[in-house]
Amino acid sequence: MAHLKHLGYRSALVTGAGSGLGRAFTAALLDEGLSVWGTSRREDGLEARPGLIPALLDLGDPTSIDRLWDRIMEDTGGVDILIANAGYGVFGSFADLGIEEWVRQVDAMLTGNIRLVHRAMPIMGDRSPSAIVLISSLATEFPIPFLSGYNAVKAGLSGLARGLMIESTEGGPTIVDFRPGDYRTSFNRSMGFSATKSSDSDRGQRVGRRLDALMAASPDPNRAARDLVRALSRKRHQVVRSGSFFQARLAPTLSRLLPESWLRAAARSYFRLS
Repeated sequence: MAHLKHLGYRSALVTGAGSGLGRAFTAALLDEGLSVWGTSRREDGLEARPGLIPALLDLGDPTSIDRLWDRIMEDTGGVDILIANAGYGVFGSFADLGIEEWVRQVDAMLTGNIRLVHRAMPIMGDRSPSAIVLISSLATEFPIPFLSGYNAVKAGLSGLARGLMIESTEGGPTIVDFRPGDYRTSFNRSMGFSATKSSDSDRGQRVGRRLDALMAASPDPNRAARDLVRALSRKRHQVVRSGSFFQARLAPTLSRLLPESWLRAAARSYFRLS
């Protein structure tokens, strides 16, 4: 497989580049010879590395999105690849957490990413090759209990990606709906557990323990980075499932064959809710 630079890509923007999948994506693109704008919400969120241009970004703040894109345009005239990766989880019972928690997550992870893609797309249409990668999740197909906002946001990003694939012309950027499963990152530790009413706390704790066990046994993020590089090298619209064989291959195949009621029962058992 040719290096992305040999295929014509020169630069990328990766949001949430300081940890987890974003860090792995950034390292892989740098190794491919690209210059990378990597964003974090903190000044010290990124390690210095040749080819990496650190930048602040808070997706929950529209002015932060505009400042970042204006800076990119002024300094380099745009990027060839946009990877909308930044996000977080809010763990808790949907009814018991305040609505502000869910709205804040949707504003940052869905509305914020829509704003960023909307700023980038007209410019990227003039660049060839170019690609917009929306990091959704296998949670779009297999929702995770006690992560209602995360499920909703990721399904929204997937819907945006698939709609843009249909809408896009031949001259526009290729669109990738990248759906990772569980990877060995700090995602679980960063979201923690919310205070829920006593009737829900045992169920929430069972799900939390199950998520921790799944995370501990999950693949290294470098596998996701390799899958992403392969996807970019194809230069075409695509949905990419990435993760363990069970999550990314077997489960999606079975989901197309089984009734929805069976899938819900299987999910309850999988997350120790039955």
